[in-house]
Amino acid sequence: MINIIIAFFLLFAFTDSFAVTITFDGIANGVSSFNYDADGDGQSDANFSKIGGGTFSFGGPGTNVLYVSQPGLTGNSVSGNDVRVDFPNGAKQTLGFGFARSISCGSFSVGYSATAEAAELQIYDSSNTLLGTVSAVPTCTATPSGKSSFVEAQISTTFSGTAAYALVDFQGSSAYILDNFLGTFGSVEIAAAAQPPQPVPTLSEWAMIIMASLMGLFAFMRLRRN
Repeated sequence: MINIIIAFFLLFAFTDSFAVTITFDGIANGVSSFNYDADGDGQSDANFSKIGGGTFSFGGPGTNVLYVSQPGLTGNSVSGNDVRVDFPNGAKQTLGFGFARSISCGSFSVGYSATAEAAELQIYDSSNTLLGTVSAVPTCTATPSGKSSFVEAQISTTFSGTAAYALVDFQGSSAYILDNFLGTFGSVEIAAAAQPPQPVPTLSEWAMIIMASLMGLFAFMRLRRN
């Protein structure tokens, strides 16, 4: 009986996900670009480049933050956009990342917002048409160790169409770190995401199926006893 119930629940516990998360573990200090092969086919699927000169570095907020971890793309903010991300195979559905700014939370309480140091993500297709834009303001967050060391935030958005590139503007003047960049942009992931969705029972439908199966099984056992 228990095995039957477990088998039914396993059917709907598994869900497909085509998103890729880049943690920048392979970044080197002093580079101005970073290329990432999402699916191991030898072709770059996301190309990060620094806008406005200068290089990325290993500096960062340490460990007492929620949305980033070192290494990441760390640099000094410039006027206008700071980072460009190109997608040779295109990007679909969603993009996002975590970030922190070099503003200490030492003298601020949890919930303090550095409104002048917001980050903005802009997404464009190959015709330079804006597909979506979203921004987030970094705050002093509550972490397992107490208050975050620096203001931070997570930014994400969904969009329609195929993105060719994205721009990130770290507003204000403090240094930034960008990490855990998430999206659907690998050639394998793009092909999988393009497949038409297959209808599957919802959780409530599965619950009804399980209930009906159990009722039938109990009725059968009772008839055998009689």
